[in-house]
Amino acid sequence: GATAFGALVGALFALYVRYVGREVTLVLIAACALLSQVGTTQNFEPLLAAVTAGLVIENLAQPQGDALRAAVQRGAPPILLIFFAAVGASLRLDTLAMVGAAAVALSVCRLVLIRIGIVTGLRASGIDHDPATYAWTGLISQAGITLGFGSIVAAEFPDWGANVQTLLVALIAIHELVGPIVFRQGLTRAGELDAATPRPLV
Repeated sequence: GATAFGALVGALFALYVRYVGREVTLVLIAACALLSQVGTTQNFEPLLAAVTAGLVIENLAQPQGDALRAAVQRGAPPILLIFFAAVGASLRLDTLAMVGAAAVALSVCRLVLIRIGIVTGLRASGIDHDPATYAWTGLISQAGITLGFGSIVAAEFPDWGANVQTLLVALIAIHELVGPIVFRQGLTRAGELDAATPRPLV
């Protein structure tokens, strides 16, 4: 139900942006309020409906997807501020201390698996390995939807969901701190390899 309703809202939003195209930010906020209200009254998951709406707009109406991104960039900062403040206020520091070691271990495993996946993909595709080998460094950072799903798990499963949410937030914090640093190093090394690669004469 959430997926179907989200697809409907996404299609209607795309049609509005295509044929009207005014006050897109206000219409986006109204669509979010509609998703939230219907989700509450009909037992839909608003986050899943919103993700589906975004997928419909991005993949079926790419020009409307650009308008949506611009509207989100204009209207998102206050909403994100409230969201991150609420997530931070709900964290239990004692649980965070307990899951710290597990978060570090999972982060290392994730990093290794990402690198293995990139190397495997490069070998299967036959792409030049030298600069592309560092492509994995751009896939470390994560946030956004993961925080939302973590809060849903905490609300739906009070017994163990709070621990899962805390673990996810700790993972995201690690990835957000380490990701940009590793990505910068990857860009630097890839640029050095690319500059050192001999170019064919035309």
